[in-house]
Amino acid sequence: MGSRFIALLVLFGCAIFFLGARDFGGGVDGGVHYAIADQLSENLAWPFSKDSFLSWIPHYPPGAHFLAATIGAVVGSTLHALFIVTAISVVVFYLVAADLMRGASLLKTVSHYAVFVIVAIAFRKYRFLTGNEMVDNFFFAQLAGNAALMAGFGIIYRTANLAFGRWLAIGFVTTHVVGWFFPLSAIELALAASVVRGAPMLALQTDTKKRIIEIAISAVILAAAAVIHPTIIDMIVISANDGATSISDSTIIVLVLGVSILMPVFLITFLGSGSVRAGAIFALGAGALAPCLLLGILLFMGTGGSLYAVKKSGFLLGTVACIMLSVLIVEFIDRIAQRRFSRYTNVLDTLRFSPLQTVISCVFVAAVIFSVFSGRLSEPVGRLKSYDDDVRQLLSQGPPDGFYGATLSMNSALTPHINFLIGYPLLRQTAATAVQHKLFASKYPDLTNIKSVIVNVDEGSRYKPDCVIRSSERLKAISSDCILSKPP
Repeated sequence: MGSRFIALLVLFGCAIFFLGARDFGGGVDGGVHYAIADQLSENLAWPFSKDSFLSWIPHYPPGAHFLAATIGAVVGSTLHALFIVTAISVVVFYLVAADLMRGASLLKTVSHYAVFVIVAIAFRKYRFLTGNEMVDNFFFAQLAGNAALMAGFGIIYRTANLAFGRWLAIGFVTTHVVGWFFPLSAIELALAASVVRGAPMLALQTDTKKRIIEIAISAVILAAAAVIHPTIIDMIVISANDGATSISDSTIIVLVLGVSILMPVFLITFLGSGSVRAGAIFALGAGALAPCLLLGILLFMGTGGSLYAVKKSGFLLGTVACIMLSVLIVEFIDRIAQRRFSRYTNVLDTLRFSPLQTVISCVFVAAVIFSVFSGRLSEPVGRLKSYDDDVRQLLSQGPPDGFYGATLSMNSALTPHINFLIGYPLLRQTAATAVQHKLFASKYPDLTNIKSVIVNVDEGSRYKPDCVIRSSERLKAISSDCILSKPP
């Protein structure tokens, strides 16, 4: 028990030290998620009011942001807490994945892990493995939602032998909780849980009627727990969004087709084995694939949805595909080896589980994190925190209300992503949001309706004193009229 606890503690510590200290994101999503967490920390109110600058997403799922706000109160920075939650989410997701890939022996388990890492590296450029939600994308709530999904699924498949009523109550509560993190994850969990209740790897003739009835009842009740939910309101609107994501159109199409082929192969391979973990992997694949197919059909028929919405399931779907592929590769090699080498089976039987299982699982998770994040462009969170502190210091020099709504962050020493990440939540941009966004395309957006811009001290020193509205140690707020007329 001691070695397991230490291994987990080291894994979480290293992940927080690595992922919790780097911002791999891009675009504007980071600013929105930071704004939600910051407003929850400040006001402790949800949904957001009509006069809030976040009124355009009043019912966005706040679970991950509330967690960040809570951790932020401990570490002294809600911004830093976003990345700590990211690190925890990635570790939790892959720890459950490691548990799903446990084989009948330690050797087979290690083989599953090794093949998965190889597959992950081989498919790295396609950017669909879990963790990529935060690489360029900054899909913070979805990553936390997928982690909550996996944690909940771990509970659900491990309790599938309970009486149906008790299990269904556990599934209902778990699905509802996951919905507070990300409704799509809750829907995927509901579908996966329904399938896993049917013990898909038992022989078809075993309790067939009972299993079908329990699958049907589970699907209706658990789906209701996911869909009849306060957070679903914004998700319906977002599902029609045509935003950008790192998963390409061709990748998601190939991924959906590939999993559609993998799943029957996986089912045939393990059908009749009674394997709980194989059944859970199959169920998880079904839960991830179903929304993709449904949204894809709706899109094809022109009745709703978008390819972007299909891609949102791609991270979970792609990871489950890698899990299935890894297990199948090892299984086929194992069966071939058993036929050709008579002593091979005896080797597998002697290498049973040991206290090293947790340690090996932690090493596996660390290897996957390295394969996903190593070499990706990133910014030190310390740099973000420093600018966050600078902007807050500038705002504290007097009543901040005059800066809210129509002030830009145009610090040329920072990327447009960082300017938006800090500027949007702290300056509570409304009309200025679109202009701040345009800084990704141009250094000189139209400032006609902007009152002031925030620049660093070196930039601010080029303007006349009467152009400076407010200044602090490192920043100056410059009247937009002076910016429009260009510095002297």
